[in-house]
Amino acid sequence: MGVCNACVKTNRKIGCLVTALTVLMLEDNPDDALLVRRELMRADFKLSARVVKNEAEYLGALSDELDIILADYNLPGYDAVRALAALRERGLEVPFILITGTLSEEVAVEIMKAGATDYLLKDRLGRLGNAVRNALEERSSRRAAQEERAKAENLLIQLDRERALNEQRRRMVEFTTHELKQPLTSIQSSAENLMRLGARMDEARRSELAENIHRDTQRMLSMINDMLTMGRLDEGITAVTAVRLELDVITLSIVDQFRITYPNQPITCTIEPNDYHLIGDNTLVRQIIENILSNAVRYSTQRLPVSVRLWREGERISIEVADRGIGIPLKDQPSLFEPYYRGSNVEHISGTGLGLAIIKRAVELHGGTIHLQSTQGEGTTLTVRLPAAVL
Repeated sequence: MGVCNACVKTNRKIGCLVTALTVLMLEDNPDDALLVRRELMRADFKLSARVVKNEAEYLGALSDELDIILADYNLPGYDAVRALAALRERGLEVPFILITGTLSEEVAVEIMKAGATDYLLKDRLGRLGNAVRNALEERSSRRAAQEERAKAENLLIQLDRERALNEQRRRMVEFTTHELKQPLTSIQSSAENLMRLGARMDEARRSELAENIHRDTQRMLSMINDMLTMGRLDEGITAVTAVRLELDVITLSIVDQFRITYPNQPITCTIEPNDYHLIGDNTLVRQIIENILSNAVRYSTQRLPVSVRLWREGERISIEVADRGIGIPLKDQPSLFEPYYRGSNVEHISGTGLGLAIIKRAVELHGGTIHLQSTQGEGTTLTVRLPAAVL
């Protein structure tokens, strides 16, 4: 029994009662084309055949609706090798059988290596029906195998995603139990002292405890806000308000703010003369710079200078923040932009493990890139490049 085009496309088992066959014949001899038709009908195929005689007609007839292509080896101005190459270039998986009068062994090997399914001599067409059936079965099996591979690959992708989500959840639980516990404990301790001993304390001691509560509350709020921001960025639901911004003005204001907050931390700022307008979300752009600078200050434990540099190259604005702090171990660097991931050398320094992940998502939302360079014990340099506004 033959195989219809529908069976091949749906990967049903060979052997349906329908023997329809859509054939494209590349043949310039009408008598030879007629012989091929008769042989296929004798093999119980119901034909829908089109005969083309040159390259233009052949290229115009190529389609994934074809069941098979039967081609003469040599035609005026065209040949089967070029026809087969054109078929492959279009990415069509149509079986290609060569039918020719004479063929040397070397040419036969060449055409089979090029991807032909089979070849027959015109004076031996008796096996044409079987050759066509074998070609269709081979294509059906190949497609089934491709579908199975695709399913397996999709399953692996889903498993990788699930592992990544599980790892992120694990880090989030670890972060919640460790990083939030310290400020909560401090708040509880300060509050209990105020409740039990507040009446006997002097004003300075009461103010100190109140300041401790305020500081730790702000720290917890910052951590929770980072978690919420990360969640919104991951799910793509962050509202971005695009406005025209002056990155040099924003950078200077943030640097000034950090100099006040961290008076013992030297911070230098170099801005090369240029236009620094960009289109972006004011909150996210500020958060990018604040998070980079906050990391630099946090990990510059010896109070060595932190440098900020802003410059423009063509249509890209670059901001670079460099510190000479503890640096990042090489093994940790590939994972640093993952949520809740922290370097193996920062156990003694508080942090959420979200700063770099937020920076990366925010930078990507603005069509920018981020580059990290770090050497453990020497320091870290982060460079963000953002598209400048069109003047």
